[in-house]
Amino acid sequence: MYCAKCGALLPDDAMFCSKCGAKVSGDLPVDSAVPVSTTAAPTGTRGEDAYMEGWKYMNVTHEYDKGVKLYTEAINLGCANMEDAYFSRGVAYSRELG
Repeated sequence: MYCAKCGALLPDDAMFCSKCGAKVSGDLPVDSAVPVSTTAAPTGTRGEDAYMEGWKYMNVTHEYDKGVKLYTEAINLGCANMEDAYFSRGVAYSRELG
């Protein structure tokens, strides 16, 4: 199952998201192909918002060029999950190139 707040993949028995700490609702389908929510909840920082927007463009709309730009913005703004931002930017860039 996926976290409805940040889209992280979670174990079936999770009560809270290990990435963002959100409480996991028990009524979410276990085998969802995509997270329930495709829009990120505001996190309070521009870096985190850019990271979540990049995630949306990469995983929902598959607009990899926009994902690369937003992950770069998140990195430049110093988002909290910097390692993930660098990794995701690399994946988005490789998918953009085909």
